[in-house]
Formats: sequence, C-alpha cells, structure tokens
Amino acid sequence: MTMISIAERRKHILEGIRNNGFVKVAELAEELNVTQATIRKDLRFLEEKNLLYRAHGSAMPTMAPAAPTPVKEVSFETKKAAHTDLKQRIAARAIQFVEENDTIMIGPGSTMTIFAERIQPRGT
Repeated sequence: MTMISIAERRKHILEGIRNNGFVKVAELAEELNVTQATIRKDLRFLEEKNLLYRAHGSAMPTMAPAAPTPVKEVSFETKKAAHTDLKQRIAARAIQFVEENDTIMIGPGSTMTIFAERIQPRGT
C-alpha cells in the first residue's frame, strides 16, 4: 500500500473493526506500511473519541453487537470470583501432576492464581 494520510489510515482501522469485529496492531502496521507505534497512536486517538476499545495488541468496537453498554475488560477479581468451585477442582487436579523436584512455570489467569495459591513446595 502506498503512503496514505492519517485520516485514511484511521478510516481503514475503523473499517477493519466494522468488517472483522477486531483488528490487530501488527497486521495493521504491515498492511499500511507503518510502524506498530504509529498504529498504537492511531488507536489511542480513536479510543479517546470512543470509536474503539483497545486491548493488548488489538482493538475492537466500543459497543458489542446489540449491547447497550461499552465493552470493557472484566477486572481480575471478578474473573477470580467466577466459577471458583470449578477453578478449585482444576487446581487440585493440576497439583496431582506436579512431582517432587519439578520446576513449573505458571502463566497468568485467575485459575492459575488459584493453582499457585494451593501448590506446596516438594523436595529440595
């Protein structure tokens, strides 16, 4: 794509969201032949105008289809409080796979937090 104006670039971003339900920063940068920093700057501007909602590495519409309120990220505490019984069972089952002297990496997420809270060191 040849060099386009800021307005055309932002219009392209909004069309991508309208057509696909979301856009990715890396893909937009490649499509428009600009840096990811430029795309993030455009997304910040469009978010300030309440035209989109930014998420990590992407953007989506501010309004979900047929939803009267803006789509916002759910807090971690809300996620952690949801389905706690199931998350406790998953954590308990996962702990059964950890053997003495194992080294494990725990990723992000509410279920992983419960797992990390329950696991006890074994071995030396």
